[in-house]
Amino acid sequence: MIHLSFREKKALVILSVFLVFFLVLYLIVLPALEKRKNLEARIMAKTSAVEELMVLEQRFHELENRFFPGPSVSVDHDPDFSLFSFLEKLAEQCGIKENVAYMKPFTRRSETGNTSLSMVRLKIESLFLDQLVDFLKGIETSGRHVYIKSMSLSRTGDVKKRMDAVIETETVI
Repeated sequence: MIHLSFREKKALVILSVFLVFFLVLYLIVLPALEKRKNLEARIMAKTSAVEELMVLEQRFHELENRFFPGPSVSVDHDPDFSLFSFLEKLAEQCGIKENVAYMKPFTRRSETGNTSLSMVRLKIESLFLDQLVDFLKGIETSGRHVYIKSMSLSRTGDVKKRMDAVIETETVI
């Protein structure tokens, strides 16, 4: 066994403490600080991306409301107004009531949450283009805040001068 003097033992202990300190520093503390720095940089990048997405979402909604006001606009209807009866009367005025194959009314909550949408899907068969245009013009210019949500057209008949139309309309209740 080696006998060490007090001074040598003291130097060995101090050297061991420094060695342990540097090992802890290089193996634990510095990698943890580097990892934290990388995580903070990633958080900053993600935060700026989220902020940019929020700005883009707001701009999208502004453009959407400007170009497609649709049913999100607040509307005061006559309490007796019914979209179904409005479309039925309009079809009669345009002379296409006998061409209406079906009219399916339904109601749903809007995405904004506060209002309900009254919707009617109607299929009109075997019409001429001018009849369809008159009917669509009647919907759009009625002043009743009725909007065409979607429309599907297909040619029909032997001469293919007539068409079938499936139209979805909606209004805010």
